[in-house]
Amino acid sequence: MIDLPRINRILSIVTALFLTTSAFAEVVNVDLAKLEKLQGQGVPVIDIRASDEWQQTGVIPGAKLITINSYWGSSAKVWKEQVDQVAKPDQPVILVCQSGVRSAIAARYLSMFKDYKTVYNAEGGMSEWVREKRPVVKP
Repeated sequence: MIDLPRINRILSIVTALFLTTSAFAEVVNVDLAKLEKLQGQGVPVIDIRASDEWQQTGVIPGAKLITINSYWGSSAKVWKEQVDQVAKPDQPVILVCQSGVRSAIAARYLSMFKDYKTVYNAEGGMSEWVREKRPVVKP
């Protein structure tokens, strides 16, 4: 028989642990002007979209292209290892996707496993970047 009260307690604990920010890096949503400013200060930008998305819109000049396919298992581990090669511990990093949704999830995921000072999420993503006619390069 399923013990629903016990399952609910476990889920509550897991949720509380997941939402506790003191154990994680700070995740900050930034607009595109702030993204450009941070990138100009040397903060790496990582584009997590798939290669077909990079081809369709182009990419932010200087961005590193590291697709995330899953937040679980070996795929997530490989992605994190690739990010670790680009972003140094105790320093901030910026994640960008097409709309800002996947990068927000990836930012939260990354913040749980690495001592980054701050993980930035680019609000509006590449859709907004292109709409604002900001520069892009071919991948």
